[in-house]
Parts: sequence; structure tokens; C-alpha cells
Amino acid sequence: MNISFPATACDDITTPSLLIQDTKLRLIIADLHFGIESELNSKGIYIQSQAIERKNRLIDLIKRTRPEHLIILGDVKHRVPGTSRQEFREIPFLLEDLRKHVPITICLGNHDPGLEQFLHPHEIAPSSGITIDGTSYMHGHTRPAPELAGTLIICGHHHPTAGLYDGIGIGFRTPCFVLAKLNEHIWKPEKDTQTGKKAQKKNQGALQDQQEEDDLSHATTSEHTHDTRVLLVPAWNECVGYDLRRTLLQPFSPISRAIERETAEVLLIDGSYAGDLQRMITSGKESSP
Repeated sequence: MNISFPATACDDITTPSLLIQDTKLRLIIADLHFGIESELNSKGIYIQSQAIERKNRLIDLIKRTRPEHLIILGDVKHRVPGTSRQEFREIPFLLEDLRKHVPITICLGNHDPGLEQFLHPHEIAPSSGITIDGTSYMHGHTRPAPELAGTLIICGHHHPTAGLYDGIGIGFRTPCFVLAKLNEHIWKPEKDTQTGKKAQKKNQGALQDQQEEDDLSHATTSEHTHDTRVLLVPAWNECVGYDLRRTLLQPFSPISRAIERETAEVLLIDGSYAGDLQRMITSGKESSP
């Protein structure tokens, strides 16, 4: 498996993406958030829809890289709950144009309820993730399926951006990738997601049942769990971004809570190495006013 970063800039807007070569050449993008303008408008931020430009950047990238398979890591649409009129207008045309160029798979995200009505069944991947040729893909808002243990999990959802500064505080902010190991505890069932039977036994304080539960958690964990890594992919939509320091200091997903911070490395959208996350967190604190 070979990974490359075919990033370009169009009108000062970056196009963060991955190319993965295994048995096929696969183009990976995340978090399109079509329809975001209607929500911004409802909050008094008036922005004309950028759907056509956003779609054209993606079609241009497909024509340039010529992938055999396009994987979108969720959040194709933006509104939750429901589907806005803007999304009803724009998403069918987006998918129709994409299908003319390449087969697509969409890992459903937390903003995607209702997206299924625009998709063919074979284009839908579960939110808990899928594995293709030894590499796993998911949106990233849920706990990954146990069978993803021991693989590289490529996911969206987190919209990582990095602020890079020099010694006098001058810098810039850019979308970025984050590569890190995942703590094995991500594979252990959440206490609040146990079946009613197990919850009842726990309430009875049965130590033997608790031990059985721990054994079950261990049994569903790959013996190579310590080799599980995650690669966070920045958002395709230019209107969204989230400082990766906050993502790790104030984690908001099972994936971000399981990242081993000391192993995390930051890559710019062209794949160049930007530094380790621990040092960036420290430097960010030092440069804060």
C-alpha cells in the first residue's frame, strides 16, 4: 500500500486529499458539508452557495489523479437533523457528476442521516467502518468496529487544522493530517452501551460477571491492537476547521479520546512533516497572549 498527497490550491482554497494505491488507486476525501451555507445564512452570516465551485474542484482532482475508486469519509451533507432545501438541490447533482467519473463509497457520518435516499445500496459503508485491502475507512464519530483493530484507520470528522508560528508569533493556519497510534481501550465496550442483562448483573455487584465482561472485551481485541493507527483527514469544505490542539486537549469522539498524544505527528496537506503534536501543543501555550 502506497499513500500520496495530491494537494493543490485553487483560488487560494486547498484541496486536502489522499491517494492510496493498493489493488486499486483510491482517492480519499472527507467532510464535504454541502448545504453549510443555508445554516450560516440562518445565523446571519450571508454566504452565497459554493456548491458548484466545491464540486468542480473535486471533479478537477478526479480528472488529474484518475482514481479507480472514490471514498468519501462522511458528512457529505451538513444539516442535522433533516435535509435542507439547498441539500435537496445540490447533492443529487453532485453524486450524478461523480458517478460519471468514478465508482464511489461513502462512509456515513453524523451529518448524513437522510443521505441514503440519494445513494445506491452498494455505495453505502457503515459508520463503524470498513476495511479494504488491509486499510480501514470510517467517518470517525463512532467507535470503530472490532475488526478494524490492527489496521491503519483513515477517518474524517475532526476537521484538523494547525497553527504554525515563528519566534515572534507570526504564523498561519492550515488544514493538516494527523497520524497517531490508538490506545487499546477504544476496543473495550462503553459501560453505557452494555446490554440490559449485563447492566442488571453489574447493578447486582457480581464480581464474577464483571470479570467475564473484562474477558469478553479482551477476547474481541486483536492481538495486534497496539499496532492500530489512525490518520485524521482534513475537511474538503473550506468553511470548516478545528484546531487540532483543542481536538486532543478536549477530545469529542471515541477516536480522539483514544489517540496516544505522544505518538501523534502532524503532516501538511502536501504530506510534508510539520512536527509532533506534543511539541505543537506546548508551543501553542507559550505563544498564547
